[in-house]
Amino acid sequence: MEKVEEDRITFLRTQKLTHYRVVQYNCLKLKVLCMEKNFCVQISSLIETLSRLPSIKYAIRTGTLSKRWRYLWTSVHTLILTHTDPKSLSDFVSFVDKTLTQCRLLKLKKFKMYTVCRSRFESQFNEWIRYALIRNVEELDLTVWYNANIKFPLDQKVFTSSCLTDLKLAGCAFNPTGAIRWVLDITSKSVKEVVILGYFNHEDEYGDNDDIIEINAPNILSLKIQDWLYLWKVLLLNVSSVVEANLNYRMLGYKERTREEAEEEMLKGYILNLHHVKELIIGVFCTRVLARLEAKGFVLPSSIKFTCHLYDGDSDSVKIGGREVLLINDPNGNKVD
Repeated sequence: MEKVEEDRITFLRTQKLTHYRVVQYNCLKLKVLCMEKNFCVQISSLIETLSRLPSIKYAIRTGTLSKRWRYLWTSVHTLILTHTDPKSLSDFVSFVDKTLTQCRLLKLKKFKMYTVCRSRFESQFNEWIRYALIRNVEELDLTVWYNANIKFPLDQKVFTSSCLTDLKLAGCAFNPTGAIRWVLDITSKSVKEVVILGYFNHEDEYGDNDDIIEINAPNILSLKIQDWLYLWKVLLLNVSSVVEANLNYRMLGYKERTREEAEEEMLKGYILNLHHVKELIIGVFCTRVLARLEAKGFVLPSSIKFTCHLYDGDSDSVKIGGREVLLINDPNGNKVD
């Protein structure tokens, strides 16, 4: 009996110890998971901080701080490359080539390059730009300088990127082969207004080029297309949430059609795609085009509240919706309903 009781007590102690160890292990596991979660939060914050530094070289230097910091710079979502000394340009090119091979980026938010350039390095520079485009960069900021009055020949892939939301160029030859087709794909719910303030291709002085801008912005509430448009057309793919539109532009591009046909086709497309808006504001140029459309049988949707901005170098009148609209020179841009 004593042996049985002794075995029972030993068994209970073992079970109690085992239970304690299980509880201890689970607590340790939970502590480790919490540490890992906090570490991930810290890593995310550190990467965000590194992305805000004025140059990628400063982010790389932080790798000497500790083992935790060693490879953090390879995950930054902003690449800023700056160099102003022509004598050490070869070293700069080698540095950038090495840097890009170590980056583990799948998506880039911003790529900025401010540097001098020489013709023998043009291919490398364009390789860096393609690197950013392949990673769907949103903001592309390029400033490239030569000694003489020479422009950097920009890579043609820039003109067909569908991810760019912000493009800044200086010292670049904006000379694409064939038509440019920009697709503004703006699906962010935080963007409420899109403004196109003119378009001009310096390589085409007569405005009869083939350039096209497509706008896909299903969440914006306001759309403005203004100033001189030296292109073929602007297409509205999806602007279904717009409640107010302002068309105060002058069009100077056309292809395989008369100028009047091009003007009428573009404005008619705008009106049909904006039939749901609460208010449509148009300038003098568009007012004249709309008058021609109505004379040919086009009917302005009754759901649109139509408003004219009346200012122009001439004074005349047109009929819109069966009423006479006087077009006068008014620098204040007064509206007449």
